[in-house]
Amino acid sequence: MDGATLQAKIYAGYAKAAQRIGLPYDVFRPTSTDDPLSGVNWVANVNAAFTIHSASQFAFDKPSDHKNSLYHCLADGSQLQIGDFLTNEAADGTFFIASMDAAVPIFAIECNNVLSAWNPGPSLSIGANGYSGTNPGNETAILTAWPASVLLGSRATRDQQLPEDAGFGSWRIMMSAYPGVVIRPGTILTDDQNRRMVVQVAELQDLGWRIDATQAVT
Repeated sequence: MDGATLQAKIYAGYAKAAQRIGLPYDVFRPTSTDDPLSGVNWVANVNAAFTIHSASQFAFDKPSDHKNSLYHCLADGSQLQIGDFLTNEAADGTFFIASMDAAVPIFAIECNNVLSAWNPGPSLSIGANGYSGTNPGNETAILTAWPASVLLGSRATRDQQLPEDAGFGSWRIMMSAYPGVVIRPGTILTDDQNRRMVVQVAELQDLGWRIDATQAVT
């Protein structure tokens, strides 16, 4: 038996199992940088079940937690591609397919937020000493309404802060890649809670973008 035939049999087995224990998910395949969950990107409806990532196996006895967004996807892989989004509004779940390596479970990332990414425009200089900063009016959108995993990183503080100064937080972000779009240090991220984050480090992997960002505060 060759590798392609073996993989087809594995996906067929996933499909049969998902029909029995999974839930229906709509599959969206982005065709632009704008709102991948738009109806124009819908490609299929598949049954799928998700389990928390656990050493290349489906661990149905392991619950999810607030520290982890890595999952295995039990679904008919013949209908999926890397970068697809799967969403079930009734189950309040959205995932993107991060990898589909041969002979191992499909790897997915759970999305708990929706981000837009912006390239900053020319700096805005104010005052006699030339205090400068980014001007939101000059920012250019490079991704819009993109589901992503946004988890708390750490809380940073400044020296000699006031007693009630809360400091500012950082975020660990995972999001799918789109051809031609580059996330780099200084890219601005905004979310559906009207927060602004500044990318500190961005790494493009086979699984998509892994980003560390700091919450923008005044």
